[in-house]
Amino acid sequence: MDEYKKCTCGSKKWGYSSDEIGYIYVCYKCGKYSGKGVHPMLLELTTSDPTFLMYMIETGMLKKIEQNDEELDYGK
Repeated sequence: MDEYKKCTCGSKKWGYSSDEIGYIYVCYKCGKYSGKGVHPMLLELTTSDPTFLMYMIETGMLKKIEQNDEELDYGK
């Protein structure tokens, strides 16, 4: 899984994941986010109150996706 993805605004959307929630990518520049495996109720909550998503990240409910060296492909 990628640590970040390119956002349409030109910045980076940073990835966060949880076993229970799925994964989500957040752009801190424009506020856009996208994800997979995210419960529809969570999407509704974050749409109505965007600070809820930040709360989940700050409390560790969502963990930052970090690039694992084993996942890197150097063309070998």
